Amino acid sequence: MKKLLIALFVLSAACLYALPTGKSFLYADSYMLRSNGIEAVYTNPALLNPQTKGVWLPLINGGIYVANNSISLKTYNDFFGSGSLDEEEKAKFLQEIESELVFHSESHHSLYGGKLQNYAYALSFHTYANASMQKEYLELMLNGNAEEEYHFGKGANNGDVSSFIDFTVGMGDISVNIFKDKLPPIKFGYSGSLLVGVNAINTKSFKGHIISNLDGLDAESDVVLRSGVGGIGFKGLVGLVSNPTKNTQVGLSLDNVLGFIDWSLSNNELKYNVVIDSVYISDLEEDFYTYNETRHKSSGFTTIIPPELRIAGIYHGKNYSLSLDVVQGFADSFMTSATPRIAMGLEAFPMPLLPLHLGFATGNNQSPWHISYGTGLKLKHFELGFGVQSFQSLFPGYNTKGVSFATYCNIDI
Repeated sequence: MKKLLIALFVLSAACLYALPTGKSFLYADSYMLRSNGIEAVYTNPALLNPQTKGVWLPLINGGIYVANNSISLKTYNDFFGSGSLDEEEKAKFLQEIESELVFHSESHHSLYGGKLQNYAYALSFHTYANASMQKEYLELMLNGNAEEEYHFGKGANNGDVSSFIDFTVGMGDISVNIFKDKLPPIKFGYSGSLLVGVNAINTKSFKGHIISNLDGLDAESDVVLRSGVGGIGFKGLVGLVSNPTKNTQVGLSLDNVLGFIDWSLSNNELKYNVVIDSVYISDLEEDFYTYNETRHKSSGFTTIIPPELRIAGIYHGKNYSLSLDVVQGFADSFMTSATPRIAMGLEAFPMPLLPLHLGFATGNNQSPWHISYGTGLKLKHFELGFGVQSFQSLFPGYNTKGVSFATYCNIDI
Protein backbone atom coordinates (compact mmCIF):
# COMPACT_ATOMS: atom_id res chain seq x y z
CA MET A 1 0.00 0.00 0.00
CA LYS A 2 2.84 2.41 0.78
CA LYS A 3 4.42 1.86 -2.62
CA LEU A 4 1.06 2.34 -4.33
CA LEU A 5 0.39 5.71 -2.70
CA ILE A 6 3.93 6.94 -3.33
CA ALA A 7 3.50 6.05 -7.00
CA LEU A 8 0.15 7.85 -7.15
CA PHE A 9 1.70 11.00 -5.68
CA VAL A 10 4.70 10.97 -7.99
CA LEU A 11 2.60 10.43 -11.11
CA SER A 12 0.46 13.45 -10.41
CA ALA A 13 -0.01 17.50 -11.42
CA ALA A 14 -2.29 20.71 -12.98
CA CYS A 15 -3.20 22.65 -16.13
CA LEU A 16 -1.39 25.69 -17.52
CA TYR A 17 -1.38 26.92 -21.06
CA ALA A 18 -2.01 24.33 -23.74
CA LEU A 19 1.70 24.80 -24.58
CA PRO A 20 3.40 26.47 -21.59
CA THR A 21 6.89 27.95 -21.54
CA GLY A 22 9.34 28.11 -18.68
CA LYS A 23 8.58 31.69 -17.72
CA SER A 24 4.80 31.21 -17.70
CA PHE A 25 5.20 28.84 -14.72
CA LEU A 26 6.60 31.71 -12.67
CA TYR A 27 3.35 33.68 -12.90
CA ALA A 28 1.04 30.68 -12.28
CA ASP A 29 -0.19 31.03 -15.88
CA SER A 30 -1.03 34.77 -15.75
CA TYR A 31 1.14 35.28 -18.80
CA MET A 32 -0.82 36.16 -21.92
CA LEU A 33 0.19 39.84 -21.93
CA ARG A 34 3.70 39.32 -20.54
CA SER A 35 5.02 37.29 -23.47
CA ASN A 36 6.22 39.97 -25.86
CA GLY A 37 9.05 37.88 -27.32
CA ILE A 38 9.28 34.43 -28.86
CA GLU A 39 6.80 33.05 -26.33
CA ALA A 40 4.01 35.13 -27.85
CA VAL A 41 3.57 32.46 -30.56
CA TYR A 42 2.20 30.26 -27.72
CA THR A 43 0.18 32.86 -25.81
CA ASN A 44 -0.92 35.83 -27.95
CA PRO A 45 0.86 36.39 -31.29
CA ALA A 46 -0.60 39.89 -31.55
CA LEU A 47 2.28 40.89 -29.23
CA LEU A 48 4.91 40.01 -31.86
CA ASN A 49 6.30 43.41 -32.83
CA PRO A 50 9.53 44.79 -34.33
CA GLN A 51 10.67 46.25 -30.99
CA THR A 52 11.73 42.88 -29.55
CA LYS A 53 14.21 40.27 -30.72
CA GLY A 54 15.45 37.05 -29.21
CA VAL A 55 16.85 33.54 -29.48
CA TRP A 56 16.07 30.45 -27.42
CA LEU A 57 18.80 27.91 -26.72
CA PRO A 58 17.95 24.21 -26.38
CA LEU A 59 16.39 22.95 -23.11
CA ILE A 60 17.03 26.11 -21.08
CA ASN A 61 13.40 27.28 -21.26
CA GLY A 62 11.03 24.79 -19.71
CA GLY A 63 9.42 23.33 -16.67
CA ILE A 64 8.06 20.19 -15.07
CA TYR A 65 5.51 19.66 -12.35
CA VAL A 66 3.54 16.99 -10.49
CA ALA A 67 0.39 17.47 -8.39
CA ASN A 68 -2.93 15.89 -7.42
CA ASN A 69 -6.23 17.00 -5.96
CA SER A 70 -6.18 15.19 -2.60
CA ILE A 71 -2.96 13.78 -1.15
CA SER A 72 -0.20 15.86 0.44
CA LEU A 73 3.11 14.54 1.70
CA LYS A 74 1.92 15.36 5.23
CA THR A 75 -1.21 13.27 4.72
CA TYR A 76 0.91 10.35 3.60
CA ASN A 77 3.38 10.67 6.48
CA ASP A 78 0.63 11.12 9.10
CA PHE A 79 -1.37 8.10 8.07
CA PHE A 80 1.20 5.71 6.63
CA GLY A 81 4.43 6.52 8.46
CA SER A 82 3.84 3.77 11.02
CA GLY A 83 3.29 1.11 8.36
CA SER A 84 -0.24 0.23 9.52
CA LEU A 85 -3.56 1.98 10.02
CA ASP A 86 -6.32 1.54 12.56
CA GLU A 87 -9.95 2.10 11.63
CA GLU A 88 -9.96 5.74 12.80
CA GLU A 89 -6.86 6.57 10.74
CA LYS A 90 -8.36 4.94 7.66
CA ALA A 91 -11.53 7.02 8.03
CA LYS A 92 -9.51 10.24 8.41
CA PHE A 93 -7.42 9.41 5.36
CA LEU A 94 -10.48 8.73 3.20
CA GLN A 95 -11.98 12.05 4.29
CA GLU A 96 -9.04 13.78 2.60
CA ILE A 97 -9.89 12.18 -0.75
CA GLU A 98 -12.26 13.85 -3.17
CA SER A 99 -14.88 11.76 -5.02
CA GLU A 100 -12.06 11.01 -7.45
CA LEU A 101 -8.32 10.97 -6.94
CA VAL A 102 -7.06 12.99 -9.91
CA PHE A 103 -3.47 13.23 -11.14
CA HIS A 104 -1.92 15.38 -13.81
CA SER A 105 1.73 15.79 -14.75
CA GLU A 106 3.42 17.80 -17.48
CA SER A 107 6.86 18.65 -18.77
CA HIS A 108 7.69 21.25 -21.43
CA HIS A 109 11.12 22.01 -22.87
CA SER A 110 12.14 24.35 -25.66
CA LEU A 111 14.41 22.97 -28.37
CA TYR A 112 14.99 26.18 -30.28
CA GLY A 113 13.32 29.47 -31.14
CA GLY A 114 13.91 32.82 -32.77
CA LYS A 115 12.26 36.14 -33.55
CA LEU A 116 12.73 38.81 -36.19
CA GLN A 117 10.54 41.87 -36.71
CA ASN A 118 6.94 40.77 -36.14
CA TYR A 119 7.61 37.10 -36.91
CA ALA A 120 8.70 34.30 -34.57
CA TYR A 121 9.11 30.56 -34.54
CA ALA A 122 9.61 27.98 -31.80
CA LEU A 123 10.29 24.28 -31.47
CA SER A 124 9.42 22.50 -28.20
CA PHE A 125 8.85 19.05 -26.71
CA HIS A 126 5.83 18.32 -24.49
CA THR A 127 4.65 15.42 -22.34
CA TYR A 128 1.28 15.14 -20.55
CA ALA A 129 0.24 12.40 -18.10
CA ASN A 130 -3.22 12.24 -16.53
CA ALA A 131 -4.98 9.66 -14.37
CA SER A 132 -8.01 9.41 -12.13
CA MET A 133 -9.24 6.78 -9.68
CA GLN A 134 -12.68 6.41 -8.12
CA LYS A 135 -12.66 6.88 -4.33
CA GLU A 136 -14.42 3.53 -3.85
CA TYR A 137 -11.29 1.74 -5.07
CA LEU A 138 -9.30 3.16 -2.16
CA GLU A 139 -12.11 2.26 0.25
CA LEU A 140 -11.97 -1.33 -0.98
CA MET A 141 -8.17 -1.47 -0.59
CA LEU A 142 -8.29 -0.07 2.94
CA ASN A 143 -11.51 -1.55 4.36
CA GLY A 144 -12.63 -4.34 2.06
CA ASN A 145 -16.14 -4.36 0.64
CA ALA A 146 -18.55 -2.52 2.93
CA GLU A 147 -21.47 -2.53 0.48
CA GLU A 148 -23.13 -5.21 -1.62
CA GLU A 149 -22.50 -3.60 -4.99
CA TYR A 150 -19.81 -1.42 -6.56
CA HIS A 151 -19.81 -0.22 -10.15
CA PHE A 152 -16.90 1.46 -11.91
CA GLY A 153 -16.80 3.31 -15.24
CA LYS A 154 -14.40 5.20 -17.45
CA GLY A 155 -15.56 8.65 -16.32
CA ALA A 156 -13.86 8.33 -12.93
CA ASN A 157 -11.22 5.74 -13.82
CA ASN A 158 -8.95 6.47 -16.75
CA GLY A 159 -5.44 7.39 -17.76
CA ASP A 160 -3.72 9.19 -20.59
CA VAL A 161 -0.10 9.77 -21.55
CA SER A 162 0.76 11.85 -24.63
CA SER A 163 4.00 13.29 -25.93
CA PHE A 164 4.67 15.36 -29.03
CA ILE A 165 6.88 18.01 -30.61
CA ASP A 166 5.47 21.28 -31.91
CA PHE A 167 6.90 23.52 -34.61
CA THR A 168 5.13 26.87 -34.30
CA VAL A 169 5.35 29.99 -36.44
CA GLY A 170 3.49 33.23 -35.87
CA MET A 171 2.99 36.79 -37.05
CA GLY A 172 1.67 39.77 -35.10
CA ASP A 173 1.39 43.54 -34.77
CA ILE A 174 -1.28 43.66 -37.48
CA SER A 175 -3.49 46.74 -37.17
CA VAL A 176 -7.25 46.22 -36.96
CA ASN A 177 -9.16 49.26 -38.23
CA ILE A 178 -12.64 48.23 -37.09
CA PHE A 179 -14.17 50.72 -34.64
CA LYS A 180 -11.01 52.85 -34.84
CA ASP A 181 -13.02 56.00 -34.10
CA LYS A 182 -14.61 54.53 -30.97
CA LEU A 183 -11.93 52.23 -29.54
CA PRO A 184 -8.17 52.46 -28.93
CA PRO A 185 -5.97 50.89 -31.63
CA ILE A 186 -6.22 47.10 -31.77
CA LYS A 187 -3.46 44.72 -32.88
CA PHE A 188 -4.07 41.23 -34.26
CA GLY A 189 -1.82 38.18 -34.54
CA TYR A 190 -1.96 34.51 -35.41
CA SER A 191 0.19 31.41 -35.16
CA GLY A 192 0.01 27.84 -36.33
CA SER A 193 1.60 24.75 -34.79
CA LEU A 194 2.56 21.59 -36.62
CA LEU A 195 2.27 18.83 -34.01
CA VAL A 196 4.39 15.72 -34.45
CA GLY A 197 3.11 12.98 -32.17
CA VAL A 198 5.70 10.78 -30.47
CA ASN A 199 3.58 8.43 -28.35
CA ALA A 200 0.09 8.20 -26.88
CA ILE A 201 -1.62 5.74 -24.53
CA ASN A 202 -5.17 6.29 -23.28
CA THR A 203 -8.16 4.47 -21.87
CA LYS A 204 -10.63 3.51 -24.58
CA SER A 205 -13.11 1.81 -22.23
CA PHE A 206 -13.35 0.82 -18.57
CA LYS A 207 -16.11 -1.30 -16.99
CA GLY A 208 -16.08 -3.01 -13.63
CA HIS A 209 -18.34 -4.27 -10.87
CA ILE A 210 -18.12 -6.07 -7.53
CA ILE A 211 -21.22 -7.79 -6.11
CA SER A 212 -21.23 -9.47 -2.70
CA ASN A 213 -24.30 -11.46 -1.59
CA LEU A 214 -25.43 -14.88 -0.38
CA ASP A 215 -24.22 -16.43 -3.64
CA GLY A 216 -20.66 -15.37 -2.87
CA LEU A 217 -18.44 -12.70 -4.42
CA ASP A 218 -18.82 -11.85 -8.11
CA ALA A 219 -16.51 -9.37 -9.79
CA GLU A 220 -15.45 -8.48 -13.31
CA SER A 221 -13.22 -5.82 -14.79
CA ASP A 222 -12.78 -5.02 -18.49
CA VAL A 223 -10.18 -2.45 -19.51
CA VAL A 224 -9.22 -1.52 -23.05
CA LEU A 225 -6.18 0.68 -23.67
CA ARG A 226 -5.16 2.02 -27.05
CA SER A 227 -1.69 3.15 -27.95
CA GLY A 228 -0.28 5.08 -30.87
CA VAL A 229 3.27 5.74 -32.04
CA GLY A 230 3.79 8.50 -34.58
CA GLY A 231 1.18 11.11 -35.38
CA ILE A 232 0.58 14.37 -37.18
CA GLY A 233 -1.62 17.22 -36.03
CA PHE A 234 -2.22 20.94 -35.97
CA LYS A 235 -3.51 23.71 -33.78
CA GLY A 236 -4.03 27.41 -34.38
CA LEU A 237 -3.97 30.46 -32.11
CA VAL A 238 -5.40 33.92 -32.76
CA GLY A 239 -5.13 36.95 -30.50
CA LEU A 240 -5.99 40.62 -30.06
CA VAL A 241 -4.35 43.26 -27.87
CA SER A 242 -5.07 46.92 -27.18
CA ASN A 243 -3.77 49.70 -24.94
CA PRO A 244 -6.75 51.64 -23.56
CA THR A 245 -4.42 53.84 -21.48
CA LYS A 246 -0.69 54.46 -21.35
CA ASN A 247 -0.03 51.98 -18.54
CA THR A 248 -2.65 49.32 -19.21
CA GLN A 249 -3.11 46.65 -21.84
CA VAL A 250 -5.94 44.20 -22.47
CA GLY A 251 -6.04 41.15 -24.66
CA LEU A 252 -8.05 38.20 -25.88
CA SER A 253 -6.92 34.92 -27.40
CA LEU A 254 -8.51 31.76 -28.77
CA ASP A 255 -6.16 28.79 -28.59
CA ASN A 256 -6.33 25.28 -30.06
CA VAL A 257 -8.28 26.34 -33.13
CA LEU A 258 -8.83 23.14 -35.17
CA GLY A 259 -6.58 21.35 -32.68
CA PHE A 260 -5.95 17.62 -33.17
CA ILE A 261 -3.31 14.88 -33.42
CA ASP A 262 -4.00 11.96 -35.74
CA TRP A 263 -2.21 8.78 -34.58
CA SER A 264 -1.92 6.61 -37.67
CA LEU A 265 1.63 5.24 -37.95
CA SER A 266 1.50 2.29 -35.53
CA ASN A 267 -1.49 1.54 -33.29
CA ASN A 268 -2.42 -1.24 -30.88
CA GLU A 269 -5.24 -2.14 -28.51
CA LEU A 270 -4.54 -3.88 -25.20
CA LYS A 271 -7.47 -5.64 -23.53
CA TYR A 272 -7.44 -6.82 -19.91
CA ASN A 273 -10.22 -8.96 -18.40
CA VAL A 274 -10.46 -10.25 -14.81
CA VAL A 275 -13.43 -12.38 -13.66
CA ILE A 276 -14.31 -13.66 -10.18
CA ASP A 277 -17.46 -15.82 -10.20
CA SER A 278 -19.36 -16.94 -7.09
CA VAL A 279 -16.35 -17.15 -4.76
CA TYR A 280 -16.61 -18.01 -1.06
CA ILE A 281 -14.01 -17.69 1.69
CA SER A 282 -13.29 -21.40 1.42
CA ASP A 283 -12.25 -20.93 -2.22
CA LEU A 284 -9.51 -18.38 -1.58
CA GLU A 285 -6.77 -20.99 -1.30
CA GLU A 286 -7.50 -22.06 -4.89
CA ASP A 287 -7.35 -20.12 -8.15
CA PHE A 288 -10.49 -18.09 -7.70
CA TYR A 289 -10.21 -15.77 -10.71
CA THR A 290 -9.50 -15.86 -14.42
CA TYR A 291 -7.30 -13.33 -16.16
CA ASN A 292 -6.98 -12.68 -19.88
CA GLU A 293 -4.74 -10.23 -21.70
CA THR A 294 -4.81 -9.67 -25.46
CA ARG A 295 -2.99 -7.31 -27.79
CA HIS A 296 -3.69 -6.67 -31.45
CA LYS A 297 -3.12 -4.12 -34.16
CA SER A 298 -5.83 -1.49 -34.48
CA SER A 299 -6.87 1.34 -36.73
CA GLY A 300 -5.67 4.87 -36.08
CA PHE A 301 -7.42 7.30 -33.77
CA THR A 302 -7.55 11.07 -33.41
CA THR A 303 -6.92 13.08 -30.25
CA ILE A 304 -9.04 16.24 -30.28
CA ILE A 305 -7.63 19.35 -28.54
CA PRO A 306 -10.62 21.55 -27.55
CA PRO A 307 -10.43 25.34 -27.95
CA GLU A 308 -9.59 27.56 -24.99
CA LEU A 309 -10.61 31.20 -24.59
CA ARG A 310 -8.54 33.64 -22.54
CA ILE A 311 -9.17 37.27 -21.54
CA ALA A 312 -6.41 39.20 -19.79
CA GLY A 313 -5.34 42.62 -18.56
CA ILE A 314 -2.07 44.06 -17.23
CA TYR A 315 -1.08 47.28 -15.48
CA HIS A 316 2.50 48.57 -15.62
CA GLY A 317 3.68 50.68 -12.68
CA LYS A 318 7.05 52.32 -12.20
CA ASN A 319 8.88 49.25 -10.88
CA TYR A 320 6.19 46.59 -11.06
CA SER A 321 3.40 45.11 -13.16
CA LEU A 322 0.14 43.38 -12.22
CA SER A 323 -1.74 41.00 -14.50
CA LEU A 324 -5.01 39.06 -14.46
CA ASP A 325 -6.00 36.21 -16.81
CA VAL A 326 -9.41 34.51 -17.03
CA VAL A 327 -9.42 31.17 -18.85
CA GLN A 328 -12.33 29.09 -20.12
CA GLY A 329 -11.80 25.78 -21.88
CA PHE A 330 -14.53 24.42 -24.13
CA ALA A 331 -14.14 20.81 -22.92
CA ASP A 332 -11.97 18.56 -20.76
CA SER A 333 -8.97 16.94 -22.42
CA PHE A 334 -5.39 16.00 -21.63
CA MET A 335 -4.44 19.64 -22.37
CA THR A 336 -7.50 21.64 -21.31
CA SER A 337 -10.15 21.90 -18.59
CA ALA A 338 -13.78 22.96 -18.98
CA THR A 339 -13.71 24.41 -15.47
CA PRO A 340 -12.92 28.17 -15.64
CA ARG A 341 -9.90 29.43 -13.75
CA ILE A 342 -8.37 32.78 -12.80
CA ALA A 343 -4.66 33.54 -12.64
CA MET A 344 -2.94 36.62 -11.21
CA GLY A 345 0.70 37.64 -11.63
CA LEU A 346 3.12 40.20 -10.21
CA GLU A 347 6.57 41.24 -11.39
CA ALA A 348 8.54 43.68 -9.24
CA PHE A 349 12.06 45.13 -9.30
CA PRO A 350 13.19 45.76 -5.71
CA MET A 351 16.64 46.35 -7.19
CA PRO A 352 17.66 47.16 -10.77
CA LEU A 353 18.23 44.07 -12.94
CA LEU A 354 16.71 41.77 -10.27
CA PRO A 355 13.10 40.80 -11.07
CA LEU A 356 10.88 39.00 -8.59
CA HIS A 357 7.98 36.94 -9.97
CA LEU A 358 4.84 35.94 -8.10
CA GLY A 359 1.68 34.21 -9.30
CA PHE A 360 -1.55 32.72 -8.00
CA ALA A 361 -4.14 30.59 -9.81
CA THR A 362 -7.46 29.16 -8.68
CA GLY A 363 -7.99 25.42 -8.86
CA ASN A 364 -10.06 23.45 -11.32
CA ASN A 365 -11.34 19.89 -11.69
CA GLN A 366 -7.79 18.61 -12.22
CA SER A 367 -5.78 20.33 -9.51
CA PRO A 368 -6.01 22.59 -6.43
CA TRP A 369 -5.06 26.25 -6.31
CA HIS A 370 -1.36 27.00 -6.63
CA ILE A 371 1.12 29.80 -6.02
CA SER A 372 4.43 30.45 -7.77
CA TYR A 373 7.67 32.21 -6.89
CA GLY A 374 10.60 33.14 -9.11
CA THR A 375 13.55 35.41 -9.56
CA GLY A 376 16.32 35.99 -12.07
CA LEU A 377 18.58 38.47 -13.81
CA LYS A 378 17.42 40.89 -16.49
CA LEU A 379 19.96 42.79 -18.58
CA LYS A 380 19.41 44.83 -21.74
CA HIS A 381 20.07 41.95 -24.12
CA PHE A 382 19.92 38.93 -21.84
CA GLU A 383 17.63 37.49 -19.18
CA LEU A 384 17.44 34.27 -17.20
CA GLY A 385 15.65 33.01 -14.13
CA PHE A 386 14.07 30.12 -12.29
CA GLY A 387 11.08 29.48 -10.07
CA VAL A 388 8.91 27.01 -8.18
CA GLN A 389 5.20 26.40 -7.71
CA SER A 390 3.35 24.95 -4.73
CA PHE A 391 -0.15 23.43 -4.90
CA GLN A 392 -2.69 24.12 -2.12
CA SER A 393 0.10 25.33 0.12
CA LEU A 394 1.81 28.71 0.40
CA PHE A 395 5.24 27.12 0.12
CA PRO A 396 6.60 23.79 -1.14
CA GLY A 397 6.77 21.31 1.73
CA TYR A 398 4.85 18.58 3.52
CA ASN A 399 1.52 20.37 3.07
CA THR A 400 1.78 20.78 -0.68
CA LYS A 401 -0.18 18.57 -3.07
CA GLY A 402 2.32 19.11 -5.85
CA VAL A 403 5.39 21.03 -6.91
CA SER A 404 6.74 22.58 -10.08
CA PHE A 405 10.18 23.71 -11.19
CA ALA A 406 10.94 25.94 -14.18
CA THR A 407 13.77 27.91 -15.81
CA TYR A 408 13.89 30.53 -18.56
CA CYS A 409 16.53 32.24 -20.66
CA ASN A 410 16.33 34.64 -23.60
CA ILE A 411 19.12 36.23 -25.62
CA ASP A 412 18.32 39.42 -27.51
CA ILE A 413 20.47 39.47 -30.64
